[in-house]
Amino acid sequence: MTTTNKDVAEFYDKEWADFNDKGLSKPNSRHRTILKNLKAAGLTKSSNVLEVGCGLGSLSGLIIKFLSDGNFIGADISPKTIELLKKKYSEFKNADFLVTDMSNFKHNIKFDFVVFPDVLEHIPVEAHDNIFKTLSQITHNDSVILVNNPEPFALEWIIKNKPEQLQIIDQPLHINHFSNLSYSNGFYIESVMPYSLHTYQYDYQNIIIKPIKSLQEVAQKKSLDAILANLKSRL
Repeated sequence: MTTTNKDVAEFYDKEWADFNDKGLSKPNSRHRTILKNLKAAGLTKSSNVLEVGCGLGSLSGLIIKFLSDGNFIGADISPKTIELLKKKYSEFKNADFLVTDMSNFKHNIKFDFVVFPDVLEHIPVEAHDNIFKTLSQITHNDSVILVNNPEPFALEWIIKNKPEQLQIIDQPLHINHFSNLSYSNGFYIESVMPYSLHTYQYDYQNIIIKPIKSLQEVAQKKSLDAILANLKSRL
């Protein structure tokens, strides 16, 4: 039986309402790590940021409060959640929230950063290519796409051993999947960093994706910098 967008939206309407009622909307270590990784990738207070799959806005709040001169757009498939977030963050004039499945998303902003905070594994893979095509229309040459994703081998273990923890769609996504998506839509993978939060094994990975652009030059290091790099390689 095919899972429709309506099924997914209704699932998250209920899921996020339950989370909110239980007081589970506060930022946790995953959200703080994603913000840290965004900053490491170049996020500044004047960046324009799109968060795809903002859910209850736990990460959204951290980003919004960090931005002073930039703009924030939160996108989610759950209408009830978006309605809640519009009220919750109404005092921030540089922030807005939109209901969308990203299939035909358009905006007048070319975003500096697009972040997927554990989202793509919950979206049918057949929709991913269209989402990346959409990204190519709303980013610029220096944009950064940050995908925070469950480590796929860890998720495969959960699917096999703890299926009760899964959401309506929960699929392991390996790097070859992101590589195909990226290169076929004008992007490339700059880095992949697995990390551990809740288990001794890696349970998440941070993937940085950027638009493909030709290098204007390849500059040799100055002598002193080359010497320092040589010394560091020996340590």
